[in-house]
Amino acid sequence: MASNIRNRNTRTYLSNYMERLEENIKSEILRPRTRKYASGSITSPIETTGNLRNSIYVYESDDSDSIRFELYMEEYGEQLNSGSFSGNVHVDDILNWAKDKKISPKNAKGRFMKVKKFAHAVTKSINNYGVQKAGFIEEALKRSKIDARTGRFITNAFKADLEEQIEDMLYDAGYKQSSATAEFYLPKQ
Repeated sequence: MASNIRNRNTRTYLSNYMERLEENIKSEILRPRTRKYASGSITSPIETTGNLRNSIYVYESDDSDSIRFELYMEEYGEQLNSGSFSGNVHVDDILNWAKDKKISPKNAKGRFMKVKKFAHAVTKSINNYGVQKAGFIEEALKRSKIDARTGRFITNAFKADLEEQIEDMLYDAGYKQSSATAEFYLPKQ
């Protein structure tokens, strides 16, 4: 008798789903979104350098009776998604970010200010108050949701895997297939 469940069809479906989810998260990072701050609103993608988007990947593993898919990204991506209430940001990181975004900072009176002074203020704010929630993972999950139509695909994939497993168990028990309609009989000994 077979000791583990084959899950080729279910694995294929879930692998394709996770691939779509990964791509949807990456596209959400590139989508311009508005964030409101005390100093005003900013509409831009979360992406600055591409490091976050390039860090995202799906890891697939299995053992004899389960399949596991994990989506990985840099830790700061999770903090950007959910918003963080404290940080440990360095001024140099903010300076590099401001240069990459080509930010020309202005003070409360609308006058241009030095980027270094701006970087110190942003660093202090993030370290004291954190960052706003971006919610890009939730948006990608909404776009990737399993609805009734796609739910039928996973049901059919699981059904096909189960049918193959039952067929293997019948063969292992000594049954033989008698026709194309999957009629099985136990041969006379």
